[in-house]
Amino acid sequence: YYSQIKKLIQDKNPIGLFDINVPSDGRIFFKASFINDIIHNKIDANFKKNLIKNNTFKWDVPSKKMQLYHSPSDLSVPYINSSNAINYFKSKNIDVVLIDESGNHLEAAVPSMLDGLIWLLDQ
Repeated sequence: YYSQIKKLIQDKNPIGLFDINVPSDGRIFFKASFINDIIHNKIDANFKKNLIKNNTFKWDVPSKKMQLYHSPSDLSVPYINSSNAINYFKSKNIDVVLIDESGNHLEAAVPSMLDGLIWLLDQ
């Protein structure tokens, strides 16, 4: 993922049109502390501005009830991602619930998918 982020930044900035300090260690992008630093303006202002400006992911507002699954023990994807998503959707009056799974990223995947499938079939 980091190489894709870095490439995106380099492709949009081939001759240094904007000043952006990309962290040298890509693993930082996937730590809860990095996400918290973005939220609380503790990262380089130009870097944050350009992350937002060049963001290709746009939040759509779903029209149906939603369930998100995540494990607080997930070290691959910070749990705060799901918490932020839940807060965003709730602020848009979307009926959404966060289901906490146990285990790491892979261990939580199978029960999440099975429960999610059962839930979808009941809708």
